[in-house]
Amino acid sequence: MTSIEPLAQALSLQVHDDPRLSERVLSSKRLENWLACLEQTFADFALAYNGGETSEQAMRRAIQVVNEALAGNHRNVVLVTHGNLMTLLLRHFDERFGFQEWAALTNPDVYRVTVDGSETTVERVWK
Repeated sequence: MTSIEPLAQALSLQVHDDPRLSERVLSSKRLENWLACLEQTFADFALAYNGGETSEQAMRRAIQVVNEALAGNHRNVVLVTHGNLMTLLLRHFDERFGFQEWAALTNPDVYRVTVDGSETTVERVWK
Protein backbone atom coordinates (compact mmCIF):
# COMPACT_ATOMS: atom_id res chain seq x y z
CA MET A 1 0.00 0.00 0.00
CA THR A 2 2.91 2.38 0.56
CA SER A 3 3.31 2.84 -3.19
CA ILE A 4 -0.06 4.61 -3.50
CA GLU A 5 0.11 6.71 -0.33
CA PRO A 6 1.87 9.78 -1.83
CA LEU A 7 -0.72 10.05 -4.62
CA ALA A 8 -3.60 9.45 -2.23
CA GLN A 9 -2.33 12.20 0.08
CA ALA A 10 -1.83 14.62 -2.81
CA LEU A 11 -5.40 14.01 -3.99
CA SER A 12 -6.89 13.84 -0.47
CA LEU A 13 -8.12 10.31 -1.08
CA GLN A 14 -8.74 7.73 1.60
CA VAL A 15 -6.83 4.44 1.29
CA HIS A 16 -8.31 1.13 2.42
CA ASP A 17 -5.85 -1.73 2.85
CA ASP A 18 -7.42 -5.02 1.77
CA PRO A 19 -5.30 -8.15 2.29
CA ARG A 20 -7.13 -9.85 -0.58
CA LEU A 21 -5.05 -7.66 -2.92
CA SER A 22 -1.74 -8.93 -1.54
CA GLU A 23 0.57 -10.63 -4.01
CA ARG A 24 -0.07 -14.24 -4.75
CA VAL A 25 2.20 -16.72 -3.00
CA LEU A 26 3.59 -19.08 -5.63
CA SER A 27 5.20 -21.38 -3.06
CA SER A 28 6.35 -21.29 0.54
CA LYS A 29 9.55 -23.00 -0.61
CA ARG A 30 12.28 -21.47 -2.74
CA LEU A 31 11.78 -22.54 -6.34
CA GLU A 32 14.98 -22.61 -8.42
CA ASN A 33 12.93 -22.47 -11.62
CA TRP A 34 10.29 -20.09 -10.28
CA LEU A 35 9.75 -18.38 -13.63
CA ALA A 36 8.91 -21.66 -15.38
CA CYS A 37 6.70 -22.60 -12.42
CA LEU A 38 4.87 -19.29 -12.65
CA GLU A 39 4.35 -19.79 -16.38
CA GLN A 40 2.82 -23.21 -15.70
CA THR A 41 0.29 -21.65 -13.32
CA PHE A 42 -0.99 -19.49 -16.17
CA ALA A 43 -1.48 -22.64 -18.27
CA ASP A 44 -3.09 -24.61 -15.42
CA PHE A 45 -5.20 -22.47 -13.11
CA ALA A 46 -5.59 -25.39 -10.66
CA LEU A 47 -1.84 -25.93 -10.24
CA ALA A 48 -0.47 -25.15 -6.79
CA TYR A 49 3.06 -25.55 -5.52
CA ASN A 50 3.96 -26.42 -1.93
CA GLY A 51 2.45 -23.78 0.35
CA GLY A 52 1.24 -21.66 -2.56
CA GLU A 53 -2.14 -20.83 -4.00
CA THR A 54 -3.55 -21.61 -7.41
CA SER A 55 -4.17 -18.94 -10.01
CA GLU A 56 -7.88 -19.63 -9.58
CA GLN A 57 -7.73 -19.02 -5.81
CA ALA A 58 -5.77 -15.80 -6.22
CA MET A 59 -8.06 -14.53 -8.98
CA ARG A 60 -11.15 -15.34 -6.93
CA ARG A 61 -10.02 -13.29 -3.92
CA ALA A 62 -9.15 -10.29 -6.10
CA ILE A 63 -12.50 -10.48 -7.91
CA GLN A 64 -14.27 -10.40 -4.54
CA VAL A 65 -12.79 -6.94 -3.98
CA VAL A 66 -13.90 -5.77 -7.44
CA ASN A 67 -17.41 -7.15 -6.98
CA GLU A 68 -17.75 -5.43 -3.60
CA ALA A 69 -16.62 -2.13 -5.12
CA LEU A 70 -19.11 -2.50 -7.98
CA ALA A 71 -21.92 -3.37 -5.57
CA GLY A 72 -21.11 -0.22 -3.60
CA ASN A 73 -22.03 1.88 -6.63
CA HIS A 74 -18.70 3.67 -6.63
CA ARG A 75 -18.13 5.53 -9.86
CA ASN A 76 -14.34 5.29 -9.76
CA VAL A 77 -12.24 2.83 -7.78
CA VAL A 78 -8.47 2.49 -7.78
CA LEU A 79 -7.02 -0.90 -6.87
CA VAL A 80 -3.33 -1.20 -6.12
CA THR A 81 -1.70 -4.62 -6.15
CA HIS A 82 1.30 -6.53 -7.43
CA GLY A 83 2.00 -7.77 -10.95
CA ASN A 84 0.98 -11.42 -10.75
CA LEU A 85 -2.31 -10.73 -9.03
CA MET A 86 -3.00 -7.77 -11.31
CA THR A 87 -2.46 -9.95 -14.38
CA LEU A 88 -4.85 -12.57 -13.00
CA LEU A 89 -7.40 -9.87 -12.26
CA LEU A 90 -7.08 -8.47 -15.77
CA ARG A 91 -7.44 -11.98 -17.18
CA HIS A 92 -10.80 -12.26 -15.46
CA PHE A 93 -11.97 -9.41 -17.69
CA ASP A 94 -9.91 -10.26 -20.78
CA GLU A 95 -8.73 -13.82 -21.44
CA ARG A 96 -5.85 -12.56 -23.57
CA PHE A 97 -3.92 -11.75 -20.38
CA GLY A 98 -1.46 -14.44 -19.37
CA PHE A 99 2.17 -15.12 -18.65
CA GLN A 100 3.53 -13.08 -21.58
CA GLU A 101 1.47 -10.04 -20.52
CA TRP A 102 2.72 -10.46 -16.95
CA ALA A 103 6.31 -10.56 -18.25
CA ALA A 104 5.70 -7.35 -20.22
CA LEU A 105 4.44 -5.35 -17.21
CA THR A 106 6.42 -2.31 -16.16
CA ASN A 107 6.86 -1.13 -12.60
CA PRO A 108 4.66 0.73 -12.05
CA ASP A 109 1.98 -0.15 -14.55
CA VAL A 110 -1.57 1.12 -14.80
CA TYR A 111 -4.61 -0.38 -16.47
CA ARG A 112 -8.13 0.99 -16.66
CA VAL A 113 -10.94 -1.54 -16.45
CA THR A 114 -14.29 -0.05 -17.40
CA VAL A 115 -17.39 -1.97 -16.41
CA ASP A 116 -20.61 -0.77 -18.00
CA GLY A 117 -23.40 -3.25 -17.41
CA SER A 118 -22.33 -6.45 -19.13
CA GLU A 119 -19.64 -4.68 -21.20
CA THR A 120 -16.08 -4.59 -19.89
CA THR A 121 -13.02 -3.01 -21.48
CA VAL A 122 -9.39 -3.22 -20.41
CA GLU A 123 -6.98 -0.49 -21.46
CA ARG A 124 -3.36 0.10 -20.55
CA VAL A 125 -2.93 3.75 -19.59
CA TRP A 126 0.68 3.75 -18.39
CA LYS A 127 3.15 4.53 -21.17
